[in-house]
Amino acid sequence: GLVNLGNTCYMNSVVQALAMTKQFCTEVLLKQIDAPPFSEIQQLLALLIHSRRPELTPRAVLASTRPPGFAPGYQQDSSEFLSYLLDRLHEQEKKILNGNVTQQHNTSALISSNGSGTIATNSTKTLVQKTFEGQLSVGCLCTVCNSTNHTTETFRSLDLSFPEDSDLSAAGDGTHSVQKLLDYFCSSEKLVGENQYFCDRCRQLRDCERSVTVAVPPQNLILTIKHFRYDQSRNLRAKLMNKILHNEDISLTITDEAGHCRQLHYRNYAVVVHYGTSMDSGHYYTYAQDGTGTWFKFNDNYVTECTTSELQNI
Repeated sequence: GLVNLGNTCYMNSVVQALAMTKQFCTEVLLKQIDAPPFSEIQQLLALLIHSRRPELTPRAVLASTRPPGFAPGYQQDSSEFLSYLLDRLHEQEKKILNGNVTQQHNTSALISSNGSGTIATNSTKTLVQKTFEGQLSVGCLCTVCNSTNHTTETFRSLDLSFPEDSDLSAAGDGTHSVQKLLDYFCSSEKLVGENQYFCDRCRQLRDCERSVTVAVPPQNLILTIKHFRYDQSRNLRAKLMNKILHNEDISLTITDEAGHCRQLHYRNYAVVVHYGTSMDSGHYYTYAQDGTGTWFKFNDNYVTECTTSELQNI
């Protein structure tokens, strides 16, 4: 387990989920990057995987990965921490890769000028890109001129919202499934009124139909369920206490440039849970599955074996 250093459960829960991400851990441990935060994450993951200590104190990781806006001792958002951590790791490795590419290009030019051929360069994708990055295709169809504008967006996480009309995806008891929320994210929506879209052909704001499809799937899919709604009257985020059915397998439709679709299936192996009625307080813990298929509950320095049925009561 990981010791809570003062409302740092948001960090502990994320680290435990990453520790169960096989591709991420394998590549992190193979990297030769001797500087924080990469080196600190590498050391902590190595200890989590190979050490027999009952608990570890992640003080060095906290010092090197805490976002600037996260005040010490206060509860923070785990998804914001994960996003910041992945950004830091990506940028750190990117600088090293760009330096290596420049050096390889210079060497290649030198060898070519001597008539000895050229050398091949390795992929310049970072660990974060290879493990978590995907690409969305966003289309906007103008309802007046019928022109369609397509843009592409890179993502590392898909933010899933609850439908305004709860009947769209809720069961009779008000339970929503992760699969239904993902399907809702990928469904089309009409942008009207204050949400009108600026049509390049019409040169003015128009009603449109917006669609989102996944063009390039990530190796590991991160889904963030937005358990809150902004309350304008109180000027704060109110937590939604909707029940969630965590599907063991998730199906994602992939649509290529030609419009051809195929189904891709992901297995759920980790869930970071926020316990509490407020977005500004509460507690984070993680359910995660190891390589043998056994599920564990990681609650800071307490780690206990659990069953899949516990996931249905979140």
